Amino acid sequence: MNADSLVDTVVLGEDSYALISPNKISFLSGANRDEVAQRIKAEKLHLTMLNITPTFDKEIESITFLPTLNCNLRCIYCYAKGGEQQTNLTEDLAKIALDDLASKTTGTVQIDFAGGGEPFFNFKVMDYILKYAKKLFREVHVRLVTNGTFNKDHLQWILDDGLAHRYQRPFKTGMSSSEAVENNLKELVKLNKKFKVQCIVTEESANYIIDTIQHLSKLGVKLIKIEPVHISEISRKSNQLKPPTPQQFVDKFIEALEYIMRNKLDMKLDTAFLSRPTTKYHWLCRVHPQNRPV
Repeated sequence: MNADSLVDTVVLGEDSYALISPNKISFLSGANRDEVAQRIKAEKLHLTMLNITPTFDKEIESITFLPTLNCNLRCIYCYAKGGEQQTNLTEDLAKIALDDLASKTTGTVQIDFAGGGEPFFNFKVMDYILKYAKKLFREVHVRLVTNGTFNKDHLQWILDDGLAHRYQRPFKTGMSSSEAVENNLKELVKLNKKFKVQCIVTEESANYIIDTIQHLSKLGVKLIKIEPVHISEISRKSNQLKPPTPQQFVDKFIEALEYIMRNKLDMKLDTAFLSRPTTKYHWLCRVHPQNRPV
């Protein structure tokens, strides 16, 4: 195993660093370059002794489907203005993509459903993709990015196969989507299903990260990802939104980590956002370059 690929550092400020390794992030304050180098060396030696193998080294074919651009929410930071277009993926196009993938492998495949809209707004095609894929491949794994407002039929499909919220993520009617999402989270927790909640942070909502953690912890959420908002010219209310400054985000992220540890919460933070950019992943949600977006 090459431990070099498992350890990285991010400069947070003058004499301030984050040391990132599997399932751990260490913050070094007031450290000089030599001290940081020694910590990196020690961490790599530790990982070598543990003989940790990164999961991303495993060869697995993957494909990402964008079922629709339609959406029932009007998230103010949406990078695609989801819901303003009704474009849907067709079964014919999905079949072509799966047949092409099957010409290269009939083994294990990873199917991701994502998009600029809510995937379940084209549920018929999602269901077709999964059923057809199971005919072509020996083993099929499914991952799904959803806004969390799916209905009970969609929840059953997931089970069978595969606080800023109020302002930032309203339904297209303007009503809050919080209750619908929370009810679905409770169901997933009750059924002991693995999932991750992603929290998008603005300059204003960064001050409520601890409140969000408290709330999600009470709901039973075990894994969350905190990420600053990405503002683009097509984001809704782009002229009213501000991302947190790097220093503000880091400070609040550290506060969140300390809160979780101090209160011994059964919760983990996904630190993927703090990892250094790499050419090993595709532009779409850091998926591997072999992944095929459709």
